[in-house]
Amino acid sequence: MKNDVHCSKCNGPVEVGYVLDKSLQVTAACWIAGEPPATFLGKRSSKEGHGPRIRAIRCKECAFLELYADGPVE
Repeated sequence: MKNDVHCSKCNGPVEVGYVLDKSLQVTAACWIAGEPPATFLGKRSSKEGHGPRIRAIRCKECAFLELYADGPVE
């Protein structure tokens, strides 16, 4: 992913984060700034979850979230 990404809605500055998977809990998923801890890299919550990691980009101005899959597009 390019480092010069801006919000596609308002063109504001963005920060990289990830969505914490809380699928096994009653609470909703939440966005966390920064890279996920190394312990998350190998964990999957389902047998189907064998794709690229998802990076969540959040706009600092309008709070819009965009999700990107890491790795090349096939």
